[in-house]
Amino acid sequence: MKKVFAILAIICSLGLAVVAPTSTTVFAESVTVGGESYDYDPDYDPNGKILPTPGNGENEAKDRAKTIVTVLATAVGVVSVVMIIWGGIMYSYSAGDPSKAQLAKRIIVSAIIGLVLSILAGVILNVVVTVAEGGTI
Repeated sequence: MKKVFAILAIICSLGLAVVAPTSTTVFAESVTVGGESYDYDPDYDPNGKILPTPGNGENEAKDRAKTIVTVLATAVGVVSVVMIIWGGIMYSYSAGDPSKAQLAKRIIVSAIIGLVLSILAGVILNVVVTVAEGGTI
C-alpha cells in the first residue's frame, strides 16, 4: 500500500510541476509605484512587437495551433514520464522472469522515445513560429 501512495505522490508532483508555472496570472488595471500610478496597457510588449488583436484571424489561427501543439506535447511528455516510472516498477517486480523484464524494458524505451519526440515537437514548433514571424533561428 505504501508503494501505491508513493506512485500517486510522484504523479501528483509531476502534475503540479506542469500546472504551477501556468497559474501565475496577475490582473490589475493600475499599479502604484513610489507614489506614481501606472495604467495597465494590454497592447504593451516590452520586446517592441505588435501584439495580436483578438479579431485578427491569422494570429488567432496561429495561436490556436500553437496552443494545441503545446498542450499535446505536454500531455505526451507527462504520460511518457509516468510510463517510465511504471516500466521501472514493472522491471523491479519482474523477479528474474525474462519475459516480464523484456516487457518492462520495451515500455521504458518506448516512453523515452515518446518523451524525446514531445520535446522535439516543442522545439520544432518554436522554430517554425520564429521563422514564420520573420525572425532568425
